[in-house]
Amino acid sequence: KATGESFIYLKDFGFGQESAAQLVRNVATGEVVIRKVVKNLCYRKNYESPEPFRPVKPKEIEILEKVRTWPDMPGVPRYLSECYSHEYIKVKETQYKGVGPLYRSVGMWRLCNGGSIFDATDFDSNADHDNYATLLPLVGWARYVWQVVGTLHFLGHGNPEGIPLTHRDCHPGNIFIHWNDDDTLLPDFILGDFG
Repeated sequence: KATGESFIYLKDFGFGQESAAQLVRNVATGEVVIRKVVKNLCYRKNYESPEPFRPVKPKEIEILEKVRTWPDMPGVPRYLSECYSHEYIKVKETQYKGVGPLYRSVGMWRLCNGGSIFDATDFDSNADHDNYATLLPLVGWARYVWQVVGTLHFLGHGNPEGIPLTHRDCHPGNIFIHWNDDDTLLPDFILGDFG
């Protein structure tokens, strides 16, 4: 498990309502990943408690860990974002409004190297990557529909307990494009951001 100290900041990658994404490089491996920093601070309600700080995992990571244990459904794709590690980083030691110290939730996520569907279809975008809407053939968009709808079907029907899971924030900005290597003719479409 790599900690925040194992990465160097490269640049800001995007900002959402709940978190900010940064592009970072693993010092040991050279791999470039996304560091997702949750904006809201976490704290222990009873500052005087001798118990160590043990916050619950962010809901997004909890959901993905659970879904990864579900058995495969034959013929149904499962293209979900991948969290490599998660930690809480102390940002303020002192007591604040009766609580403290304060922590920030930080996760290291696999980088989807093609941006999002929103970026790919936004012709006025100043994104750092090419506009794939003009480059992707019709079969690529068919693959997009198959992978995303299949993944949503898996979430709704794959739980062995019979309880469907709904994404609740599925929009073009949360569907990511990933080209596996330079020889790949079509990318994969990854459903992310369950936060």
